[in-house]
Amino acid sequence: MQGQFLFRWRSYIPLIMFSLVVFSLQNYRYFGGGPGTDIIWKVFCLFISLTGLFIRIITVGHIHPGTSGRNTKYQEADNLNIAGMYSIVRNPLYLGNIIMYMGVIFISRDIAFAAVFLAVLVLYYERIIYTEECFLLEKYGAAYSDWAGKTPLLLPNFRNYKKTGSKFNWKLVLRKEFSGIFAVAVVFFMIDFISNYFASGKFSTDIFWTVYLSVNMVFYLGVLYLKKKTRILTAPV
Repeated sequence: MQGQFLFRWRSYIPLIMFSLVVFSLQNYRYFGGGPGTDIIWKVFCLFISLTGLFIRIITVGHIHPGTSGRNTKYQEADNLNIAGMYSIVRNPLYLGNIIMYMGVIFISRDIAFAAVFLAVLVLYYERIIYTEECFLLEKYGAAYSDWAGKTPLLLPNFRNYKKTGSKFNWKLVLRKEFSGIFAVAVVFFMIDFISNYFASGKFSTDIFWTVYLSVNMVFYLGVLYLKKKTRILTAPV
């Protein structure tokens, strides 16, 4: 019951995360003492988030049609994914999400806050995963339990890797992940803007984040146009 509720509303966790991170920044001080060195830390945190995003992109690019994705009202899976990213970890999309969120959380450099948030995040996904796995076990039985028995929940085992047998579907990635790619840029721009205020008493942002956001906005609007006004992203690869 808990897992099903969280599954339906899982798209709203970024809003909660952003609010908590902003709260944690109230005593923010520049890394290294000034904005010039502070950007080094924030870019490092961005790299962490992009690593999580990369995991999602690799997973989605090889995902089978009909498997559980962005559906929020009910569990859905006409196929069982056991190859590619799913051969080394059972929940690569959730793993990618956790890493993305931690990149944002690390900006505050508050170890206690990061530890508590990570624990809550893992518990949150554990409840969703439990609901999903009950559904998959009931539907696929021994085929699912055999795969789950040798595939880690969230910590990858790269020795288990098996090729998917399908080529990377970049159109599916653009269709599914373009909003997430843009969201990362928006979040880092806003957090830089807000953290600079707490550190210096005035609103400002580094040119790097302005350019990064602008490039991503052009990308987002371009993909949105292709998705809404053309059939380019729905046509077979």
